[in-house]
Amino acid sequence: MDTKMNRRIYILVSLLCLAVCSCDRQDDTYRQYIVPGGYNYPAKVQEVQTLSGYLKVELSWAVPLDPAVKLVRLYWDSGRDSLSLDYAAAENGRLSARVENLEDRSYTFSIVNFDESGNRSLPYEITVSPYGDGWLSTHAERRVVTAEMRGSDAVITMGTPIGEMTSTKFRYRNSAGNVVVLDETLNADETSIRLPDALKGKFFEYQSSYCPENGIDTVWTNNWVKSAVPISYNIDISKAVATVTANQTRSPYLPQLAIDGITDDDNHKWMSTNDPSYQKVFPKIFVIDTKETGDDVMTFSTFRFYQNPDDDNKSLRRIRTYEIYVSDDPLNPNAGDSYAAVFGTPLISSYLSQLDAVQEAVPSELVSGRYIAIVFKNSYDNTNGFLDLYEFEAYGYAAGKTD
Repeated sequence: MDTKMNRRIYILVSLLCLAVCSCDRQDDTYRQYIVPGGYNYPAKVQEVQTLSGYLKVELSWAVPLDPAVKLVRLYWDSGRDSLSLDYAAAENGRLSARVENLEDRSYTFSIVNFDESGNRSLPYEITVSPYGDGWLSTHAERRVVTAEMRGSDAVITMGTPIGEMTSTKFRYRNSAGNVVVLDETLNADETSIRLPDALKGKFFEYQSSYCPENGIDTVWTNNWVKSAVPISYNIDISKAVATVTANQTRSPYLPQLAIDGITDDDNHKWMSTNDPSYQKVFPKIFVIDTKETGDDVMTFSTFRFYQNPDDDNKSLRRIRTYEIYVSDDPLNPNAGDSYAAVFGTPLISSYLSQLDAVQEAVPSELVSGRYIAIVFKNSYDNTNGFLDLYEFEAYGYAAGKTD
């Protein structure tokens, strides 16, 4: 019994000696890396904030409370690039660093504090993505809704801005033929802008800028975009001539008064006859000879009807169903019921409501021609068949003179 007990005690003592010797050898291996009194880690960077810019990023962080920390170093691209900063440059308790000339990709930054003895803090790592041409190429331009002359200026209406668009600028030709870059820009919350003293019938160009949310930089696209269509204008009312079906005019409301540029005057309109023999006769055909020839012949993009402007008397807006034809050949206002066989395919076949005094008709395709015919097929006035047209505008451009 005593012999077995002594043997166990011997084995236990042997194992303990072996463990102590092993630990001594491990201490010898790592003793060269041990700093007497332990390693003094400076305070780690805290409260890091980042902003992205065009091929740049900006980082900021809180100044450490440890007074021994004087310097900080910023590393990126696996330490191949770095930037040193002194906390003496901090403002309002924060130090900022801007890193420029980056690529359009993500970067992981490691921020390390150093104390006066050169001791390094534990690194603070953060990934930031600047934006560049790759990001810019994903953005689409606004759509041009309308571009029309209003007096001597062009009024451009653009579609809703897309994505991160901030503003749009414009370049056009003025009446002297000079290229003008408009100082004013169209902001993202705006849809319409005026181009002063614009040259009618010419293309214009536009270019937009973009900025992501909380981005440092607003970036303009690299190229100007040419408008899909030129700046349109109304027919030249100084030489255009209007006629209407025989016996379908009530004096003194002649058809020429419906293309005289006055849109809301009760004395400047065409009104159909009140003669009982003709007043309910349809179709009533209103024809305009623009008098344009050669390269001045217009391609039409928009037609606009003006009726009684008094919203308290909407029943006086009598025009109902109509068709519009455009032709290079003369259109006869007295074609009668055979007009369809003579005029061909209508450019527009539609109707007007009584809700709005001004209504537009936009063709599905652009058609050019010297002559325009509006065929009025009926009236909201079922009793008398009366019609009155305060003004008719035909907007377009001379395709032969756009450049």
